[in-house]
Amino acid sequence: MNLKNNNGSSKIKRRNFFYYLGVSALGVFSVSKLLVNIFKSKINKVLTERNASQKPVVKPNPYAVKRDSGGIKNG
Repeated sequence: MNLKNNNGSSKIKRRNFFYYLGVSALGVFSVSKLLVNIFKSKINKVLTERNASQKPVVKPNPYAVKRDSGGIKNG
């Protein structure tokens, strides 16, 4: 029977662990920012095209309750 005793040589060293952790965090952050910027530019493009073609029509509600207080508090 052949037993291997590597004394932890298969383990990752602490310094390398933090290095790999930092590089992976930087990679995830940069990819997420890249994807957000791509989708944001597409959404802004669609919204500007839609807003340029149609303007919202704003008109007062004829059934709304009107206030006649004139800014004077009762009290």
